[in-house]
Amino acid sequence: MGCCTIILFNVSCCKNISSEEGISCEKSHFCLVIALKELFVNEDELNAEMLENFELCMNLRHEADYGLTYHQESAETAIKYAEEFLNNTLKLL
Repeated sequence: MGCCTIILFNVSCCKNISSEEGISCEKSHFCLVIALKELFVNEDELNAEMLENFELCMNLRHEADYGLTYHQESAETAIKYAEEFLNNTLKLL
């Protein structure tokens, strides 16, 4: 599965678990990070490191899309963290 597909799927999972809690994340991924922290990290349902890695992946994607900064290592890191995040968030659904 491609890096972008995994990250987009993770964003969808995050939006789903947030909306189940009655939170609308609109189009802002930053709002999604705050919602996940408040709803799941602060309640010890999601590891804080997972959220940090999710935020790093969002930043890597942003740099690739808007800063035109592409690196093999960044892509591999994003894939690794996205897979870990996916596995953990699926447990919350």
